[in-house]
Amino acid sequence: MQVSAPDEVRAGSRGYYRVPVTTSVSGQDVHVTFHVVRGARPGPTVGLISTSHGGEFLSIEQIRAVVTGTDAAALRGTILACAVANPVAFEQGRMTTPIEDQNMNRIFPGTAPAELGARYAGGVTELMAHLVTHHVIEPADVLLDFHLGPHDQAVETIDVPLQTTGASRDRIRAMGSLFGVTLHEWELFPGSAVGYAVSRGKLAFGVEIGGGGFGNAQSEKWIAQAERGIHGVLQNLEMVPGAPNYPREVTLFGARTGVRPRYGGYHVPTVSPADLGNWVEEGQVLGRTYDVQSFALREEMRSPHRGILYMARGYAPVYPGDWAYAICRAEGVTQWTPPRG
Repeated sequence: MQVSAPDEVRAGSRGYYRVPVTTSVSGQDVHVTFHVVRGARPGPTVGLISTSHGGEFLSIEQIRAVVTGTDAAALRGTILACAVANPVAFEQGRMTTPIEDQNMNRIFPGTAPAELGARYAGGVTELMAHLVTHHVIEPADVLLDFHLGPHDQAVETIDVPLQTTGASRDRIRAMGSLFGVTLHEWELFPGSAVGYAVSRGKLAFGVEIGGGGFGNAQSEKWIAQAERGIHGVLQNLEMVPGAPNYPREVTLFGARTGVRPRYGGYHVPTVSPADLGNWVEEGQVLGRTYDVQSFALREEMRSPHRGILYMARGYAPVYPGDWAYAICRAEGVTQWTPPRG
């Protein structure tokens, strides 16, 4: 049900509302849409953000599945969701906002309209980041920010901010472990949604599960995996009935290495999404890039060291310097046992 403001969503129901941002040069309205699932009883507030990078789109369906599939009458607390945080970038499939080439996930909390003139920065992106901050990040007790591979790139990991310590870090680890992938512990950018949320004293982490262009069966697997993980987080917070299904142990890593193509061309991988989370050996061929005109081999992309693969490419063109593969270093890998009880 569409409403004009979040307060109009009554207990035990769901609704959505749109907040205007600007108009395009052709006169089309640009707005950001927010969803509210308000439980029948008071409780924590969980925020879900997706597609601040317009080329990352599978997470829209991951969030839709949760928003439409959660029984508001059985929910304790509130879910706030913004499935398309950057509609301008999403419309063109760009990682940054085309108008100003601004990375939205580096400028949170954004800038309010009244203050924008004092900053020589990306105006529309700043406004959209401000709206997402005001409507999702600030009201949330726990924030999940969704990022994944764009077309022909797949990722499986949870981003755990090193800015957190002690009990807060353990709580984030426990919630992140419910997604069934590795946990990447690193200091997230201060202007990222997670970095800003943590600076405000909130529990926050990034969810990177999936990618584009890998077929319906694989996409449905990633959607279901993310949905189970979010449901587990709600159970962890006692917002829905049942106990979280924690894994026996989860892999943590810190140091990572990105493998980027030196040459452009058509890329043929030797690993697939099924290999994400598995060990690769030093020197192992991950994929090959061929010249599209002569079909000559341009480059073999190899793992620079032993480690766990958590990002991979599909069959597609690659550009010099683009992201292709990512491997966590073996010496930084540890195992962590989530709490029980």
